Amino acid sequence: MIFIEKRYKMNSMRIFLIVLFLSAATFLEGRDFYVSPTGSDEHPGTREQPFRTIEYAKSKVAEWNAAHPDDNDNITVWLSGGVYSISKTIVFGVEDGARPGQTITYAALPGEKSFINSDIRVSGWRKLKKAPKGLPKEVRGKIWVASVPESVDDCKVLFSSVGMLPRARTTAIAHIRTADNWSGPDEYHTTIPFAKETVAGLFSPLNAEISVIGAAPWTMNILPVRSVDINTGMVYLAFPSTYALAAPRYYMGPEAIWVENTFAGLDSVGKWVFDKAERLLYYWPLNSVRPEEDIFIP
Repeated sequence: MIFIEKRYKMNSMRIFLIVLFLSAATFLEGRDFYVSPTGSDEHPGTREQPFRTIEYAKSKVAEWNAAHPDDNDNITVWLSGGVYSISKTIVFGVEDGARPGQTITYAALPGEKSFINSDIRVSGWRKLKKAPKGLPKEVRGKIWVASVPESVDDCKVLFSSVGMLPRARTTAIAHIRTADNWSGPDEYHTTIPFAKETVAGLFSPLNAEISVIGAAPWTMNILPVRSVDINTGMVYLAFPSTYALAAPRYYMGPEAIWVENTFAGLDSVGKWVFDKAERLLYYWPLNSVRPEEDIFIP
């Protein structure tokens, strides 16, 4: 069996997605390559000397096919049991495909379980010394910070061994403006006004996002922030909303805006913030002491 694995636990159970199952009777005749988490990409890819990475095995399959244009033997890449950690997506292009009449199969060795894991462990935690703008005074001294690996472009979800951790989020904030209809003028789709004395603290770091229920109360948008005008309190969004960004017209009150990934919302145990510009992850540990080495970015 080959599994795509998330190496965090939910209720002490691993979450597996079964991609492929092949029994011992499914060995195919043709060219075989072997991969193992304990192998080496300097090996020839045999059963006795397997490759280490699926990516490298993929390149050798394409190389083999290019060097043997008249050979339509089936190709099987056998994965030994264990965890295959990847830091980027394995992309299969046209050059990796089989020729007419040929099959290329990636499968776990019969009776073994192979896990493809893209989780990135966050380590090197240190106690936060200088509080960033917007961080509540009452939580200072409780926050830890760690640098995020260069392979991580963004971080919107974080897990520990007990499950998904909540991203920092404010309590509900009231809309300032109203709309006469569902759509409103164009600027109601790309801007949201806030009290100007609050925006500097609310939108720190600048990659904060806004979850909002607008004039049409049956919809919610999660929108990235493009820029903030601290003189007027106007927030400009990177993408337009579905309906007018104004107080819901029916069914609920105006308190329908939440700012996420903001230091202002880092106010309870387990919450975290990712500062994309500084490539830093801020976290209030579940145990209120040093974070365990079980924090993963999926």
